[in-house]
Amino acid sequence: LARHDFTQPFELDEDPKKQDKLTIWIEYLNYEYWWLDKYTGDIERLEPDHDKAWQELVDMDILRPHETKEFVRTAASGMECQTEEDQAMKAVQRAE
Repeated sequence: LARHDFTQPFELDEDPKKQDKLTIWIEYLNYEYWWLDKYTGDIERLEPDHDKAWQELVDMDILRPHETKEFVRTAASGMECQTEEDQAMKAVQRAE
């Protein structure tokens, strides 16, 4: 918690029933910050590989104009891909 400028002293107990509500919230805050730190570290570690893979897609010139780095992370992008896949499968079935 100190990394996140939380400096209030507290003492955890193995039995949460022996803790006051503030200490329980502090413990929960620590839990949330632990996950934040983990995910932030993962992002920083994986970002160079992600950027390289994205640049390879750009260089292959296979992205459509609306398929930006921001768009492909959205639910709309996933739904668009699924819709296109469904339409392609229906076209194949009609052709058979």
